[in-house]
Amino acid sequence: MTKIHRIASTALLLLTLAWAHQDAGANQAQGPAGRTLRDGGLGCSGGASCHGDSGQDSGMTLTLTGPTTLKPGQSATYTLTATKAGLGSAKMGINAASSDSGTPLTEAADNLVISNGEIVHSTAGGPLNTTNGSGTASYTFTYTMPAGAAIGSVHTLYAVARVGPQTTGFWKHASNRVVTAVGTAPAITSAAPPALGKVGTPYTHTYSATGNPNPTFAVTAGALPTNLQLNASTGAVTGSPTVAGTFSGTVTASNGVNPPATQNFSITIQAPPAITSAAPPASGTIGVAYNHTYKATGNPAPTYAVTAGALPTNLLLNATTGAITGTPTVVGTFSGTVTASNGVLPVATQAFSIVIGTPIIAPPLSYQGLWWADPPGSESGWGINFAHQGDLIFATWFTYDLTGKPWWLAVLATRTAPGVYTGDLFTTAGPPFDSVPFGPSPTETTVGTATFTFTDVDHGIFDYTVNVDAPAKAAITQTKNIVRQAFGTVPKCVWGGTPDLTLATNFQDLWWNSPAGSESGWGINFTHQDDLIFATWFTYDANGKPFWPAFLATLVAPGVYTGDIFTTTGPPLNAVPFPPSAIETTVGTVTLTFTDGNHATFAYTVNGISQTKQIVRQVFVDPGTACK
Repeated sequence: MTKIHRIASTALLLLTLAWAHQDAGANQAQGPAGRTLRDGGLGCSGGASCHGDSGQDSGMTLTLTGPTTLKPGQSATYTLTATKAGLGSAKMGINAASSDSGTPLTEAADNLVISNGEIVHSTAGGPLNTTNGSGTASYTFTYTMPAGAAIGSVHTLYAVARVGPQTTGFWKHASNRVVTAVGTAPAITSAAPPALGKVGTPYTHTYSATGNPNPTFAVTAGALPTNLQLNASTGAVTGSPTVAGTFSGTVTASNGVNPPATQNFSITIQAPPAITSAAPPASGTIGVAYNHTYKATGNPAPTYAVTAGALPTNLLLNATTGAITGTPTVVGTFSGTVTASNGVLPVATQAFSIVIGTPIIAPPLSYQGLWWADPPGSESGWGINFAHQGDLIFATWFTYDLTGKPWWLAVLATRTAPGVYTGDLFTTAGPPFDSVPFGPSPTETTVGTATFTFTDVDHGIFDYTVNVDAPAKAAITQTKNIVRQAFGTVPKCVWGGTPDLTLATNFQDLWWNSPAGSESGWGINFTHQDDLIFATWFTYDANGKPFWPAFLATLVAPGVYTGDIFTTTGPPLNAVPFPPSAIETTVGTVTLTFTDGNHATFAYTVNGISQTKQIVRQVFVDPGTACK
């Protein structure tokens, strides 16, 4: 021992403590004094003598106790205990140092000198520790792990002590105390990220966590909303979401120290509504179901409402599905705005304008016009005119009696089934055609029945029974296929199609004397195709018998048609076959002058008798039938 501190009437125990890294640097003395001998006999700095570099006190046991692991920046208390038989109440002084630079050691309560972190015994009379009288003495101090210590780095504490009189005692060193720097497991300290975001709007959140080393962050389950990124170092979540929806998962903070810290997230990215469906149909019809469905994107799912104007009467908008349903009940134009909203601005709007009209009802088939045997021309010389109004057909059948003389019969047939009309056939006797006034009233005689069955608008079947008296009483029954007679462009006729018949430009119809009903019992059928009018005039000869002159009149001036009147004779109505051999005889001329679609002048000369009659359409079911 090279240095002795004298302490009067006491035995001196000198204690030296030190920490060191387990590397080459651990072999270097620490502190300016450099007096602490390390376990294993390592030397001190500068060639100076150290306490403990001479003989060891074999009678003393010296131990150093305290934690073996510390976190960077953490402090702990360490105790050096000396045990020696007969120590009695001896006092002890100490040396202490650590392998860490700076001042990691702090002295407890004995006022030892601390020089650059090394605790050293002072000069003579310097600090003493009184034993407990049981042969042991102890000294306590504090060590702080450097804040910048690397995780896993190893630090060592050195201890030196002396027991006995200063001149005869020996130093003793304690076993080195090795302490390892350990880390701190992460702990996420930030709240969960905001639960709501919006498409196109920047989203920010920062995860924070304690732990040593500093934790890094990662999404370890699920996924963040599309276009958001997590910065692994800073924990910042940034970006502007591009996709709506709910995104769930887990963020983990880790630093190599277990256990890592986790935090679940659930982020709903909202999107304002956008209506993607086209505008509703612009038209509807009373009594016809109307349907349209609005569609919109957005999160949450949008709801729908009429926010301006109104839908057509009796149509309803389902707020959840966007469906417009119902059957319109009121004609008109209905305009307004439908809004889709979901609590995320801006709302989406779409204007509508819906016109509700009356039903377009296809007109019923009209069989009005001139018909004859089918195939056309196969039984030339007879025909039948249909005046079709509503569910009634007034038919005049011009044919020949059993002697071949002109004969016309009539029937008012009622619709009994689709395309089927039935009625009684009758003949009429009346005053001669040139009677002035025209009277007395004609008399009708039922002579049979007739049924017309139409297979389409241009084809039908004519079933009839006619009872005759001469040459003997008999019932004549026949069925004939019939077809429209076309000698030009066949017009289309519609009952009620032209409520104001004066506006009609085609004159095909049943006409009679004007004013209506003034000369009941005769009439004239006009079949009007292009610039021609074929007419059959059912009236009475000089004997009051049925008589039907006919003519084909040609347009010669606006509203004026002229032609020759003729009569015919032919085979009996029941002739089989019915040869197309009718004989025509010209008996006069005619001029038709139409002042409008419902009024005309009928000027004729027949067998030298000339007359002019004002005629008008015969309407028996309002508003009558017009053709175009």
